[in-house]
Amino acid sequence: MNDPDLQISLASKNDANEILELQKSAFLGQAAIYNNYELPPLTQTLESIENEFGEKTFLKAVSNGQVIGSVRFKQGKIIKVRLRKAGSGLTIGHKGEPAFDRYRIDKPYPSCP
Repeated sequence: MNDPDLQISLASKNDANEILELQKSAFLGQAAIYNNYELPPLTQTLESIENEFGEKTFLKAVSNGQVIGSVRFKQGKIIKVRLRKAGSGLTIGHKGEPAFDRYRIDKPYPSCP
């Protein structure tokens, strides 16, 4: 699946709400399996994720104007990856994670190739 519209870029606090929605969507299946809807990714607040922007770097994957993936890291270590399922049942992880690898995460700010 080739998505010519896929863009990987630095996220900002302005993206926090969409990233939080993505996160919650990513964990609904796990919550259903364990019948536990109190998992921290599902109960995280907008204020809490906005605060993370002060201590972590966020990247976002955008396709057709929608955030479909997110990575957050701190001091070169990936902390969380969130991916939205595509209509085909595939996720951006099949090609998005290598795309995220193009960014250097050993520096405070990633650089595009």
